[in-house]
Amino acid sequence: MRRTSALKSKILENLDPKVIANAKSISVVVEGFEDRVMIDPIEFEVGDYIVMVEAKGSRSNPDLFLSCTCRYWQFQGAEYHALRNGYLFGKTKGTADEPTKRDPNGTHKLCKHAYAILRDFFGA
Repeated sequence: MRRTSALKSKILENLDPKVIANAKSISVVVEGFEDRVMIDPIEFEVGDYIVMVEAKGSRSNPDLFLSCTCRYWQFQGAEYHALRNGYLFGKTKGTADEPTKRDPNGTHKLCKHAYAILRDFFGA
């Protein structure tokens, strides 16, 4: 059986430290998160962007699907990594080509908005 999403620990593995640092200035607010996230995908407003999250499995270590509407997600490698590693929520917005010039080390697995969601709601 093929895994259809990714564990949070796998998504965060070797994440670009700049994403973590840039996410410090962001706070995430959503109502009813705990009751809804394990039932249906939910939409988080993070600044001017929307991060979609679907969680499956156990609450303590859920499998996750993610996407963000920001340009970093689409063009800097996060969408590529999400598609390649099975944690993309929905369809690709761009080409999802490997970002060899913008992410030569393969560390742009998330944008700062999606990282803030994992940090604030999933204990990253």
